[in-house]
Amino acid sequence: MPLDCSYGTAFDGRVALTDSKDMFSSYWLATSRSSCSKEGPLRGNLSVTLKNCPYKASTPTFTASSSLLNIATCPGARGALARHNFDVPVWRVRYFGEWPNLNPFPWLHAYHSSDIPMIFNTADLLGPDTLAEKATSEYYQEAWAAFARAPANGLDKLGWPRYDPTTNSLIKLGFENSTEAEFGPGTEFDALCSS
Repeated sequence: MPLDCSYGTAFDGRVALTDSKDMFSSYWLATSRSSCSKEGPLRGNLSVTLKNCPYKASTPTFTASSSLLNIATCPGARGALARHNFDVPVWRVRYFGEWPNLNPFPWLHAYHSSDIPMIFNTADLLGPDTLAEKATSEYYQEAWAAFARAPANGLDKLGWPRYDPTTNSLIKLGFENSTEAEFGPGTEFDALCSS
C-alpha cells in the first residue's frame, strides 16, 4: 500500500512510533523517494484566526504566536508542495466562514471544526442559517461529493485549480461571505513557514 505522505507532517515529519511499514521515521525521506500515494488528496485548513486567543472567553487578552502555523498551515504547505513536486494531484483549501449561528464569540472568526456543520448540513441546529451560509454549505457539500465520486478529477469539474505554489491555486471557501470558491496565491498564508 502506498504511503499517504500527510502523516507526521505536524511535527516536521517526525513521529514517535515507527514500523517502516505504516509509520515512518522520516516522511520527508519517503517523499523524496516517491513512495507516496499517487491518489490526489483534498488538503484543507481553516483560516485560523486565533490572533486574539482569549484567557477569558468574554475578553481576548493575548496574541497567539506564529508557532500555531506549525500545527496546520505549514504542514499543509509542505505536504501540498511535496505532492505537487511528484505530480500527485492536490487541492489546497482554506475555510473562512463566519456565521452568526456557529460563532459563539464575535472575535473568534473561523475556528477548528467550524466547517464541519457546513459539510454535513447541521449548522441550523444552532440557529437559523443565513441565506449566504446555506448557499455556501450547499456549494461545500457539492465539492465534497465531487471529490468522493472522483478523487483524481472531481474537483477539476468544479473549476478548482490543482495546487501550484506559483499560481492562484489556493481555494478559499466562505471568504468574505462568498458562496462559491475564491482563488488566491498558492502560498498566500505561507510567508511565516520555515522552508
